[in-house]
Amino acid sequence: MPPSPISISTKAALRHLKDVRPHDGWAVEQSTSATGNKTVKLLRRSIPVSEMEFLDLTLTADRCVAGIVNRSAAMGKAKAKVIVEANGSPCRYNREVMIKESPSSNTTRSSATSTAGGGANPLSDEDNQQLLIYAFFAISAAVGIRLLFEAVFMVYIFVFPALYFYALQNCPSVDSFEAKKELKRVLRGHHLPEDHPDKPKGFLSETLNRLQATVATEMATFPGYEVTTTNFAGACIGAKVRVPSVNADLYWVGIFGKWRYIFQTEIPNQRS
Repeated sequence: MPPSPISISTKAALRHLKDVRPHDGWAVEQSTSATGNKTVKLLRRSIPVSEMEFLDLTLTADRCVAGIVNRSAAMGKAKAKVIVEANGSPCRYNREVMIKESPSSNTTRSSATSTAGGGANPLSDEDNQQLLIYAFFAISAAVGIRLLFEAVFMVYIFVFPALYFYALQNCPSVDSFEAKKELKRVLRGHHLPEDHPDKPKGFLSETLNRLQATVATEMATFPGYEVTTTNFAGACIGAKVRVPSVNADLYWVGIFGKWRYIFQTEIPNQRS
C-alpha cells in the first residue's frame, strides 16, 4: 500500500523548516505503531531529530515545531513536545506545550496562531540578524564612500589651489639654474640619503669628494654640454642637461625655491 498522506499541520511544519533552513534536508518518516496508530518522525539529513515518534507535527504560536504526544478528543486539545526552535535549531531541553485542534479537519492549532493555512512564514531570528548585519555594512560603506568623496572634493577645492599658488610664488627662475654647480653636487653625492654607503662621511672624505667632483665636472663639460628647460604653468621648471662626453642626460626640477635632482638616463641616439 502507498504511504498515507501527511496531515496539513505536518506539511506546514515541514514547509516552515525548509524556509528557515533550506539546506538542512528536512523530511518526515511515517510508520505504524504497535497499537496501530499512524506516527511520524522528523528527520534532518536523514537523521531523526528526536528518537520519539509522534502522532503528528505542528507549529506552535512562537513558530517552533512540536510533535504531538497524545490527544484529548473531548477537550479538543493535544499535548505536544517542542523538538525544533523557531530558527531551525534542535530544541536542547524538554519543553511541552498544549495545542488546540480542529476536529473537523484533523488539523492542529496552537492557542494563539492557526497553522492549517500554511501561509507565508516570518523570517527567523538568525535571518533577521544577518539582514541587520548586511544593512549595517551597506550603510557604513555608503557613509565611508561619501566621506571619501567629500575629502577629495575639499582637497581639490582648497588644498590644490593653495599648493599651486605657493609653488607659483616660490618657483625658481631659469637664470638661477647653474648646470656645472648642480652637476658637481650630483657627482659628490649631495642628493644621496645620509645612510647611503656612497655618501662621504667626515671632513676629509667630504673635501676629497668635492675635489674629485670638481675635476670630473670640468672634464665632462669641457667638450660642451646642452641645457634645456621647460616651464610647467609657472609652478615648476624642468631642466635637462645633456653631457655627450659621458653619454648622459641629467634631469632636475625647480620647485618651492630649490633645484632638485631627479634622475639620469643615457642619451637615446648613443645607446648601444
